[in-house]
Amino acid sequence: MVSLATVVSPTTNGLPSVMAVKSTPIYESYLLCKERELHSKFEGCPYVLCCSGDDITMDAEGEHWCNIWLEYAAGGSLTDRIQSFGRGLPESAVRPYTKSVLLGLSYIHKKG
Repeated sequence: MVSLATVVSPTTNGLPSVMAVKSTPIYESYLLCKERELHSKFEGCPYVLCCSGDDITMDAEGEHWCNIWLEYAAGGSLTDRIQSFGRGLPESAVRPYTKSVLLGLSYIHKKG
């Protein structure tokens, strides 16, 4: 589950005022924990969303959840962008997205 979260006191721990929070029940959290681990390796890369932290919470029913706090990408996903054009993106829009993806992959490969 992905939720939009706002920080009540943005200066606390240097967290951004708006974040995306990815959550999963603790018993299904292996992949989310792995994602958090990978984000720590790519910290500082401008082509990979920033991860601000993680925690474990408990809901009203007593179920524990694993959460990671990610940079909020207000523009939506690339899929959203493609669908908004109806018939695909024009080439002029594809170039910068392709460049960003390739630079991100290059950074990730350099980190092993």
